[in-house]
Amino acid sequence: MKRGCWLPLLLAGAILLSGCKTLVTRWPGPQEPSTDSFMRFQDAGLPRPGVAEVAPPPQAVAAAPRPAAPQLIPPAAPVTAQPLPPPGSDASVVVDPSALPPPAGAPPGPRGALPAGALATLFGQPAGSIMPAPSAAPVPGAFAGHKTIAVLLPLSGQTAGLGQGMLDAAMLATYEMGVDDVVLRPFDTAGSPEVALQAAQRALAEGAQLLLGPLFAAEAREIGRLIGGSGVNAVAFSNDRSVAGGGVHIMGFLPEAQVMRVIAFARSRQIERFAVLAPRNEYGEAIVGGLQAALAAYGGTLTDVQFYDPGTEDFNPAVRALARYDGRRRAQIQQLQSKNDAASKAELRRLQDQISSEMGFDAVLVAESGARLRALAPLLPYYDIDPAKIKILGTALWDEPGLGNEPALVGAWFAAPPPAPRQEFEKLYEQTFKRRPPRLAALAYDAAALAAVLGRGRGFTADLIEQPSGYAGVDGIFRFRGDGLIERGMAVLEILPRGVKVVDPAPDSFAETN
Repeated sequence: MKRGCWLPLLLAGAILLSGCKTLVTRWPGPQEPSTDSFMRFQDAGLPRPGVAEVAPPPQAVAAAPRPAAPQLIPPAAPVTAQPLPPPGSDASVVVDPSALPPPAGAPPGPRGALPAGALATLFGQPAGSIMPAPSAAPVPGAFAGHKTIAVLLPLSGQTAGLGQGMLDAAMLATYEMGVDDVVLRPFDTAGSPEVALQAAQRALAEGAQLLLGPLFAAEAREIGRLIGGSGVNAVAFSNDRSVAGGGVHIMGFLPEAQVMRVIAFARSRQIERFAVLAPRNEYGEAIVGGLQAALAAYGGTLTDVQFYDPGTEDFNPAVRALARYDGRRRAQIQQLQSKNDAASKAELRRLQDQISSEMGFDAVLVAESGARLRALAPLLPYYDIDPAKIKILGTALWDEPGLGNEPALVGAWFAAPPPAPRQEFEKLYEQTFKRRPPRLAALAYDAAALAAVLGRGRGFTADLIEQPSGYAGVDGIFRFRGDGLIERGMAVLEILPRGVKVVDPAPDSFAETN
């Protein structure tokens, strides 16, 4: 994308940032959809059991056509909130690339590829020095009058690959936004709270006016103690709400709000009774708490909760218990299954249909992902939880390729960021860096683009970061509340054999209620 293409967007951003109407949304965001297991278990972004704070229920907003390329600007004119609409017949379909053969021929040349030395220039380093050392000297002469943004990421240690991928995305956003007076400076946190604190202290001493990062909650907590009351703000990539506030704004996705979104849609489709399968840990407790809050807001009944050991490799006991498998007519079913004649098959289908109708729930929310979800899913129909009659619901951790290869998940619904803008970002990233971005790279891209927009205005103050109209990014619209928590708009997706289908679009702006 050429720099000149951003001029009208930046003008719109300046207008809205200087005096936009106050907008209030009731559309919270999803839980982190990363497929990286350490994000789920080390930094799950969860409140402590018993003190969960669930955002108010979402309302749908009329959708408008999206731009073809990633953007980060305050949304255009707000749209009045409307009741949740049923999915339209023209819902968009996003094909899973893993289900398709590789394209023929060589890939086209990169759009918006960074010229030689451009990434280094963003850091105020000589061309050819793309990755400055974590202890780089303060920004030298030519950049002394520029606005400095520190990027705190794990560039060494166990998660260095993820940190580097996120840093690349931040650099790409800065280049795409065409900024001339904003300098990004990376600092290595090594995934350690102590190192992150030292990096932030060094960044502030060298003139940083805004901190992007760090990634993990323990690191962000140290940063919060450092900047609290100083007037400096941070946009952390953690999704742990306990570290938000005091200048720290969390960019990660929250689990309860994502559950709110998919349950709101399920209720609009007249699904009444719900069950949940979840690990017995903070993540599972948060999912159940989000489900309870959603049903309190939208109606419906929670009939069954089945927890299991989060370390288990055998989901049979949990699914069997949820289905009340041992208390039903197993002997009769097993006898019919052993026969091959048409009458026995017909009677088996009739009996299975009767069992499905007698099941105590119309939908089951499954709080698993990745390989563990693929191991659990086939057990649902095996124990008579028939996906053709009982809707399977998921978390935004399902936002990964290949789930349609599991027949039991075809037709399932989950909430996630709208896929089209992120696919544009992923295409641009891959063309530029010749590799696919980690899922969390989109957070860094949006954070850096936000910083670029703010850097063209009055700076990085809390009132500008918390602009009520919010911003449109590659993961959809988002905005920060005064307590540092993020609110997001998202879509409801249905799993297809070769991809996903958007059955309820994400909003394009936050609803105006004042």
